[in-house]
Amino acid sequence: MKSKSERRNIQRIRFDSPLTAKIGTNRVTLVDVSGTGARIEHDFPLSSGKQVTLEFEFEGATMHIRCTVARCKLENSERGASYRSGLAFDREDPSLLEIRQLISSVVNRDFAARKLHLKPVKP
Repeated sequence: MKSKSERRNIQRIRFDSPLTAKIGTNRVTLVDVSGTGARIEHDFPLSSGKQVTLEFEFEGATMHIRCTVARCKLENSERGASYRSGLAFDREDPSLLEIRQLISSVVNRDFAARKLHLKPVKP
């Protein structure tokens, strides 16, 4: 099992605005995603270890990926109390490749946009 510091070294993609997603028929908010999992917010509890399928749309593509609930915690925020859960993607799910390609395209697009706005450094 990876240590907490190793897990935190994985690049997470935060969307410009959180995405609406579903677990079964329940709506959740997809806060961020990485190549190994996702963080969601929702108004119902999830049991750690439970197998779920996360469904969301991004740039016209619908993603369905099997996950295991790694943790679920009730938290207070400015919007009130809600559950925040960490999901670990099933490594055998064929959709994992699509998720990783999505992350790669977002990172590459962000990098290219930042590169355009950089001013050259004078020697």
